[in-house]
Formats: sequence, C-alpha cells, structure tokens
Amino acid sequence: MRVERPTLLLRHQVSEKLREAIFNMRFPPGTRLIERELCELTGVSRTLIREALRELEGEGLVQLLPKGPAVSVLTAEDARGIYDVRAALEGLAGRCCAQNATPATIAALRAALRDVEATYLDATSSGSEKLAAKSRFYDAIFAGAGNPVLTDVVRKLHGRINLLRAAYSDPQRTQRSLIEIRKIVAAIEKHDGDVAYERCVEHVKRAEEAALMQMDPPRTRGGAQRRSSQA
Repeated sequence: MRVERPTLLLRHQVSEKLREAIFNMRFPPGTRLIERELCELTGVSRTLIREALRELEGEGLVQLLPKGPAVSVLTAEDARGIYDVRAALEGLAGRCCAQNATPATIAALRAALRDVEATYLDATSSGSEKLAAKSRFYDAIFAGAGNPVLTDVVRKLHGRINLLRAAYSDPQRTQRSLIEIRKIVAAIEKHDGDVAYERCVEHVKRAEEAALMQMDPPRTRGGAQRRSSQA
C-alpha cells in the first residue's frame, strides 16, 4: 500500500504533456501515438507512457486501434451528440448558477471572464492556454451552480469537448464568442436563471455551427443534396 509520490507526480506530468500536445494540434486527430517515439520525446519509460495513454483514452482523447493508440477522430455525428449534451448541461448550470449566485460567485465569474478576454485577445496565446482559460470560466459557473452531480457528469465529457474546441476552433469567432460569454455573465449577475439558460445554450449552438461548418462544409453538403435530388 505504499504510495510512490514521485511516480504519481511524473505520471501526471506525462499526461499533461500529451494532453497539451493534442490540444495544441502537435498531434492532430488521427495521429498514431507510437510508444517508442513518445518515450524519446518525453524522456520517460514505456510504463508511464502506457499509463498516460490509458488515462487519455478514458477522457475520450485517445482511441485504441488495431495498429495501436491514436488521437481520437470525432465525426460530425459525434460532434452533434456532444454539443447537444453540452448545451443541456451548460444551460442547466447557467440557470442554477444565476439562481444561487453569491457575491463570491459573481466575483469569480468576473475574474474568469477577464482571464478569457486577455487570453483570447493575446495573439501569442497557445491553443491549450485558451482552452485552459475557457475551462476555468466554466469551472466558475459549475461551482456556482452548486450541483456536484452536474459537475461530475460534464467532467466526463470535458476531454472530448476540448478536443472539438482545439481541432475546430474558428479564429473569426473570437469576438462573437466573447460577446456571448459576457451576456452569460450579465444574466448571472442579474440572477435571471431563464436568460442565463438561454445565453448558455445559444453560445453552445453557435460554437456547434462553427465546428460543423469546418467538419462538413456547405459546399460538400450542397453537393450531396444535389446528387441525392438527381438520383
């Protein structure tokens, strides 16, 4: 029952490095993750690499394929399912947060919003830094919602949500996204649960539209529709 603290710390660092590489698109979706190469990159043993890959598999970031582990590839159908669930969960969190918000909750949200604004508007910010800032913002909302079960459910989707954000982020949506987030905070500050719900759902739906435009461009969809109508 002895706990090897250095090993646990090292395992966490390996998982974080691989997660960061995925979110920064160093390892894009579909990239094979070869243990030998990962050992050379990180300087750790295969045992630690395998443990880290199992952890990322549990988060939905890695898939075990016949040829070995690879970064997960999410289809448009996967994305629609994830965004539908995300909209429901985040909408509920926004409503609960607005209804239960304390001065401390609102202060935390404002601080998280400033963090998101600074990171999004900084041209030198990496993809993982932007994801981390956005995650902290949602952490503040879910903490303010006061529903541990809701937080636990969304945590299981966290990896796949961030994979979608990283792989299909749209730089042209930055300003619009910030406006949507500010509206969420404003509704929570007013303790308006219904509006907070609507603003959270709207934000997710706009993100879904932007992602699906990249995964399934209109030209492709239009071509498919034309071929269908001609058949």
